[in-house]
Amino acid sequence: MTGVPAARPTFILSFDCEGNWGMMDHLAQHGRLASADLVAAYERLLVLLERRQVRATFAFVGAFAMSEEEARANLPLFTETGPRARRWLAPFMEDFQARRTDGWFAPAAAAAVRRRGLHELGSHGFSHLPLVEGDISVQDFDHELAGVRKTSAFAGEKELTLVYPRNQIGYARELGRHGFVGYRDTLAVQKHQRSSRWRHLFDEANPFPASQEHAGGDDAVARIPAGRMLNWRSGARAAIPIAWTARLWRKTLDDAVRTCGTAHVWSHPHNFITGRDMFDLLDSVLKAAAPRIHAGELWNPTMREYALPHRKAGPSA
Repeated sequence: MTGVPAARPTFILSFDCEGNWGMMDHLAQHGRLASADLVAAYERLLVLLERRQVRATFAFVGAFAMSEEEARANLPLFTETGPRARRWLAPFMEDFQARRTDGWFAPAAAAAVRRRGLHELGSHGFSHLPLVEGDISVQDFDHELAGVRKTSAFAGEKELTLVYPRNQIGYARELGRHGFVGYRDTLAVQKHQRSSRWRHLFDEANPFPASQEHAGGDDAVARIPAGRMLNWRSGARAAIPIAWTARLWRKTLDDAVRTCGTAHVWSHPHNFITGRDMFDLLDSVLKAAAPRIHAGELWNPTMREYALPHRKAGPSA
């Protein structure tokens, strides 16, 4: 590979698919999700995307894409870990041993995405363990990403992209060893930190939203522009009108076309269960993006399709 391609206006849509795994350390505060509700939300999202003919990346926690039976047949993936990972997995193991598995497994959701043949099945880690250097060892990092490859949902995938758990980036230079070709970047000042709720609120209040420059990469692993979270219409954020959010995204799309930038929208499918009128909100964004995609004004790749030509040249590329 001799270099990245010329920049072109781009629209990316990605989802962090995690079920209870995303709330591992605050289940008591937020409660557990129901697998049936989760699968229904995914099916509804897929119907909406199919209607608008927009492609997306669904980045699944590997364990979430498993069945309970597959998990029981692969217990070492959950037990043969370092101390930090064992502490992280403790709430799941307690539920698992008590056979309280609702919301922990949703293989039907991953199967529905794959069945459509339109979208990418990306990775959100194996157990949603934050991959922060200094908090976990490189051995735990390797165990977490090797676990992804040992799940049936990802066994046949040669090139994967990663949405880092909690958007906290660590060991990025090690991703290539596990067959990853790209990862979604973060807007946090420090890569190992989470973007704060204030950052998301600022993004939603900013009347002059811009698209983002195309990102580069390290060796064979591309950095995919971080994008902005679709407003989660829950609590005080539900008071933000859909029309306001849609207007901000239209401005972002205009800027992407004008500057050859990237507009990247991301969300969590479970936000469409817990937030008010979330499907209407997403559709308002897709309604603005879809005609420009179909007219050729915007490129609509999956994260993998974006990453492959944007990797830097190098020995492993």
